[in-house]
Amino acid sequence: MVNENAIITGYALLAAREMGCSQAQLEQLEAIMRSVLDEYTEDEAAEFYRQN
Repeated sequence: MVNENAIITGYALLAAREMGCSQAQLEQLEAIMRSVLDEYTEDEAAEFYRQN
């Protein structure tokens, strides 16, 4: 079973690919996503989403 963080990261990577990001950029985004998922709570992420 795939966890929610993997799904969120997958969607972000698919969106970035649709924007034309290179493979290197996709790999960098994935690394940053993993870091951000560990650094911020779900509530913090939801609040950031609502503000933008």
